[in-house]
Amino acid sequence: TYVKDSPVLTHVISNEDVKESVAYNINGILKQAMPNMQIVPSDHTGDRIKMQALDNKYMLFLIDGDKMTGEYAGNVDLSIININNIERIEIVESSLSTLYGSNAIGGVVNIISKKNKDKFWINNVISQDDILGDNKSLSFGGSSNKLSYNINYSKQNFSGYDLTPTTIDPFDYTLKSYDKKYYKYSMDYNYDKNSNLNLSLQSYNSFIKDYDDAIDNSTNMQIQVYSDLLKKYKDDIYKIKLDKILTRNSSLKFSVMYENYQKINFYPYYYNSNQFDLDINPEEFVGGELEHGNVYLQYNKNSKNHNVVIGVEKVFDYYYSYNIYDNDGNISSPSIFEGLNQSKKYIETSFFMHDQVKFSKNAEIYYGLRYTNAMNFSDKSILAMSIINKHPSGYNVRLNISSGYRIPSLKELYYEYPAHFIPLYGNPNLKPTLSKNYSLSFDKRTIENDFSIDFYIRDIKDFISTEYENAALVYKNYDYVLINGFNVNYRRKINRNSSVKFVYNYVGIDSEENEILELISKHSLFIKYKYLLSSNFAFLANVSYAGEKFNFSQENDYVGLPAVTILEPYWISNFIFSYDYKKSFNIKFGVKNVFDYKDPSRESGDDLLNSYDPGKRLYFEINMNYRKG
Repeated sequence: TYVKDSPVLTHVISNEDVKESVAYNINGILKQAMPNMQIVPSDHTGDRIKMQALDNKYMLFLIDGDKMTGEYAGNVDLSIININNIERIEIVESSLSTLYGSNAIGGVVNIISKKNKDKFWINNVISQDDILGDNKSLSFGGSSNKLSYNINYSKQNFSGYDLTPTTIDPFDYTLKSYDKKYYKYSMDYNYDKNSNLNLSLQSYNSFIKDYDDAIDNSTNMQIQVYSDLLKKYKDDIYKIKLDKILTRNSSLKFSVMYENYQKINFYPYYYNSNQFDLDINPEEFVGGELEHGNVYLQYNKNSKNHNVVIGVEKVFDYYYSYNIYDNDGNISSPSIFEGLNQSKKYIETSFFMHDQVKFSKNAEIYYGLRYTNAMNFSDKSILAMSIINKHPSGYNVRLNISSGYRIPSLKELYYEYPAHFIPLYGNPNLKPTLSKNYSLSFDKRTIENDFSIDFYIRDIKDFISTEYENAALVYKNYDYVLINGFNVNYRRKINRNSSVKFVYNYVGIDSEENEILELISKHSLFIKYKYLLSSNFAFLANVSYAGEKFNFSQENDYVGLPAVTILEPYWISNFIFSYDYKKSFNIKFGVKNVFDYKDPSRESGDDLLNSYDPGKRLYFEINMNYRKG
């Protein structure tokens, strides 16, 4: 199905957009289509990210159509996505729970990986951000008759920086330093003209570096040393996928996926005899481990006026939490499950059916049903309906009505960690979040112009978040959250040499709780301008804006202190030049954050900011390609 013919409005971050981006992570790339994103960095459970007023645990992230897990807390660890291996990104901002199940209340982001069928190819990318660090990637692959393979290795070194420096703790950076490594191997085998078998292995390793200050006894000078406890994360994904064309009008898709996600405590001085010995003598232990399994079967049947999809999906989640002991045998980091070595599990089985019915040349209706049997929860049945009308003027009109749901995560249900800097407790009595979703959109797509506007309402019941009570944070259901807004997307080819892209988001939200309302800008936009100085040399300018929002401190509110901090709006601009030599070489260079914006809230020493951009800096990237056949 082409995007313009889809019953649900879909936005695409194209391969050209990905190539021209100077983003350091997936968050920066996604802002090209969803500028209303607020990112709160964390080295504890992954960055907290709000998109269109919802935490990212209310959005579903896919890689090549397969669900990501990557964090038992519900908020997906988006850092496991390798931006050097992205072909394009498809974004649906309407609920698709009937097709994809839990977590798709706020929409779906599908990241399409690069695939190449040349006999042999190799790609090497090296980029350098003056402050953020460097990014290196090497990919290669080949094909022969029925077999093709792709191998990718990427490495990021992020030096970290501090927007709120103090003399008391000069090495407590706002954004921590880290090293990240990605590996991916994918093989396709076409054992006949109607069948494709794909095997893939993906591995991710992250080492978050935190520093303290100490005194060097030999020089009596202040020095930078590792903190006593550092964090590592490891994620391994194994997948088998089979696509089989049964007849001219029917096909079968079957996949099995296993994922193992580990949270590791790294102790640099574990075997040292005293606290003043700063020689690195380390040990590491797995503190938490998620095993995720997914079995998926889908049958497609096309006829003159129908496109029917029938499927079944089975999901398994097992989370293990362990006590960690110091060298003297004392517990240094307790299990999050009552301080005991325990595991929790979740099993879900879903059946779904969808039909896209063509009533006439210009009108189609899409309806779907999903039935879910979830462990420890009552069975759920949800419905969706979409209508698309293609007007002779070229405009498409889409009306969508759907219901969605999200099952509480294992952390939200069972977490019990009084040793956390703010004690955090799960709630086994949590109810699933339910939503009713309505949207109306208009779009027109041509070679020269691409325009869409969509209006939406999300009526959410039993929204899950935390509440501060008795000096601790406890997960609870909030009765009422109503989100409404609209998105405008416009791309225009001005003339032979120039083009412009404009994305605007408006978000309104109604709730009685500031915990729900915080970190949401009503207005946000992204503008990209491209001008060809010659056939292979381009100037790229992009501008991001996020409106005013506020941070809410539940702890201060509980004790009667001022709890709301206003975060000021910001504009950030990047000016980049891009030069191509044939199709084998590309170089990008320029200035990021040209006008040197830094969030003024940093001057108060507050680490919670509207923007974490470190300021004006140089950027440089080389991309080299070789292809044969």
